[in-house]
Amino acid sequence: MMQDGRIRNLATEFGGNWLDFRRFEEHNGVDRERFPTFSNELRQAMFEEPIRFFIDLMQNDRSVLDFLYAQHTFVNPLLAKHYGLPEVERAADDWRRVEDAASYGRGGVLPMAVF
Repeated sequence: MMQDGRIRNLATEFGGNWLDFRRFEEHNGVDRERFPTFSNELRQAMFEEPIRFFIDLMQNDRSVLDFLYAQHTFVNPLLAKHYGLPEVERAADDWRRVEDAASYGRGGVLPMAVF
């Protein structure tokens, strides 16, 4: 069941409501003149990160403590640049798992941009 493609819906709806990032899609309180690098693509990447993290935790039967203490996260090139991670030459929709995210101040859900 955890390998089913519908797990994304569970991560988006259950995870999004439980962790309260579901409303992020609707919220548009960023001053784009003050933050010119903030784009709709970056907003979507910020929203996607916890979904991919939640799916990974469920599919790999990881501990619930990983929500706080994980040493990894998921990024695409836009989010990697936003976080100051080493640049990746990939398509904007190509996501990768960053294993040593803690050395960049990332890992777990609390430092995710969506929060």
